[in-house]
Formats: sequence, structure tokens, C-alpha cells
Amino acid sequence: MHKIPWKSGLTFGEICKRYIDSIKCYGSIVVVFDGYVSGPDTKDAMHLKRTKGIFGTKVTFTETTPFRSKKELFLANNENKQNFIEMLSRHMHLNGIETKHASADADVLIAQTAVESAISHPTILLGEDTDLLVLLLYYNNFGSMNLIFKPNHDKKTKSKIWDINKTKGVLGQNMCKVLPIIHAISGCDTTSKLYGVGKVATLKKFIDSQILKDLAEIFLKGSLVEDIINAGEKIITFLYGGAPIEGLDVLRYKKFANRVLTCKEVIQIHTLPPTTETATYHSLRTYLQVQTWIGGEEIDPCNFGWLLVTGRLMPIKTKKQPAPQRLLSIIRCNCKTNCDTRRCTCRKHGLECNISCGECRGQSCMNSMHVDINLAADELMFDSS
Repeated sequence: MHKIPWKSGLTFGEICKRYIDSIKCYGSIVVVFDGYVSGPDTKDAMHLKRTKGIFGTKVTFTETTPFRSKKELFLANNENKQNFIEMLSRHMHLNGIETKHASADADVLIAQTAVESAISHPTILLGEDTDLLVLLLYYNNFGSMNLIFKPNHDKKTKSKIWDINKTKGVLGQNMCKVLPIIHAISGCDTTSKLYGVGKVATLKKFIDSQILKDLAEIFLKGSLVEDIINAGEKIITFLYGGAPIEGLDVLRYKKFANRVLTCKEVIQIHTLPPTTETATYHSLRTYLQVQTWIGGEEIDPCNFGWLLVTGRLMPIKTKKQPAPQRLLSIIRCNCKTNCDTRRCTCRKHGLECNISCGECRGQSCMNSMHVDINLAADELMFDSS
């Protein structure tokens, strides 16, 4: 949607033609579209962050309607986006281009379509997300024809081209099986990035450790909540250089104490390993995302690290206060903008904005949930039985 510029004054039919002209050079094509449902979705938080809370107005349009708005504002409305996709799909069919539509996020359908195509003829997948690379390696079978993953960047941008068969041969079947866990637990669109823990380093640790591979199996099958939380904490502890048996709270304290003794600068709390409490919800969201990718069991997000807030799914960060009350009462911000960068004092210290903040009052910025998360999380806390 975002690759082709939209010029004011063009009709929506002419805009569709621009998309078709841009892909005709590829020969035999299958275009897979995301679906934009009106209900809550686990990518709601990511969409809010990307749009900075801006929501486009619904537009009624036909093929002959001139485009008079800004593209970003138009596409910020999910109904506009879905209606345009359906119009574009009709134009593609008339030009002999096959299309497929996902009900929500299309990553799995894109990967499966490419793998199915590679069974009978060489296939190139043009895409952007690391999710697609991970899913291609997970779903692809040895013995298929050439399957290439190529990021859809412009010619000026250098990007790596992946031969999926060769890459899977290097990693091996067993490692490709746990790639979704590695990707999700180290950070993707629906899970937070672990500070200071990169994906390459995470992959290397999984390759070298049978313990991590065994723990990852918990995320690939229908598992009890306690087992998911326990396995997730052990994996994260291992990734931060601790012994899985000691747990995150002990490791966090040890690293803090060590830095107090050796560091001459103020210790930034966000650089420490997460607490057991926050790792709990991170592990549950990881499990939910992995099950979605591999076609596992149907899961209610509200039982696995998400909370329904004003019609959107927002991640539960913790049920506990991030600091003693005497500190919370003196840490506040006076941001004139949207509190969406680390310039915000509250965000910098891992806190949500609150009523004492000078401008936003904890109600009108991107660093507040607008509800009492602790109370709501208490009400929604799952029963593992």
C-alpha cells in the first residue's frame, strides 16, 4: 500500500492502475493482501505507535472519485484501507493477476502461498518483514524448487537476498522448527524487544544449547499456562547470561548490585533484565504469537498477556507498581508533544504517565493506557486449571 505515491486529483481507478503497472514486469504473480477487521487485534498497539494515535476519517469513494486527501490519513482508517484493497483486487483480476486475502495479518498466508508455489516452479517472494523469512524457513520442505526471499526495497537500498533451501540446509530442520520462538521472544510486532539481546545472539545461543531447544518445545504445542511462564522465564534468564534455575528477579538484583560497585554513571533501569512479573506476560504473548504462526490452537488473547481497552487490545506490562509509591509521586513529565519518545521522563524510567504529569495528565498521550491497568488485569487474571 505504501510503495506507490498517490497524487492529489487522480481518481481511485487511476491509482489502482499505478499499482498494476508497477508489478506487471514480474510475470506470473500472486498478490496476497492483509485483512483489516474492525474488531480488536494484537497489532493494535503497534498501529497506534506507528500512526501516533491519528485515525483517518471514513471516505466513501468509487473508481471515478478524485483523491483529495493525504494518503497517510486515508490509509489510517481501516475501513478505507479494506475498501481500497477490494477495489484494487478487482482491477488486478481484470488484468490477469491472482490475488488472495487474509482475514487479518497475511504473513502466514504469504509464506504458505510461496511454499506451495515452490513445489512446482521456482518462486521469488517479495516482502519486507523478518516474519516472512522466519515463516518461509519454518514451512518450507526440503526437495522443493528454488525459493528466494527478496526484500522489496528500491534499487538504491542494499538488501540481502535469501535462498530459503540453502539457508534451511545450513540451519537444519530442528533449528528452523524453533525459529518462530526465537523471533517472537526476542521481539516482533506483537512482543517487546528484549533490551540488549539481539536476534543473531539469540539464534547462536539456541544453536549451542539443547536446554533452550527443549524449553522452546513448550511453545510449539498446547501447553499449560504455568509451563509457558516457567519456560519463558528460563529462556529469558539464559539469554541475559544467567542460570535458568536462579530466575530473573535474582539475576536482575545481581546485575544491579554489580553495576553499583563498578559503574561511575547513573544506572539506567531499562538496561537490566526484566522482572519475573513482566517476563510472565511477555512469555504468554510469545506463546500466542507462535501458535498463530504455526496454525496451533485458538486462543483468547485476553488470557495470554493482552487487555481489552476501549475496543483495542493493549499489552499488559505488569500488575505490580514499577517503583515504590514515594518515587512514583515525584517522577513526572512536562512533555509538550505526545510522550512517544524517550525524551518523556516517565517513558525513560519505564513508567506510564499519570495524573501528576504537567501536560497530558496521564490521559491524552501515547504513554498512558487511559484505564487502571492493575485493576483490570486483576479482573482478567487467568485460571490455569
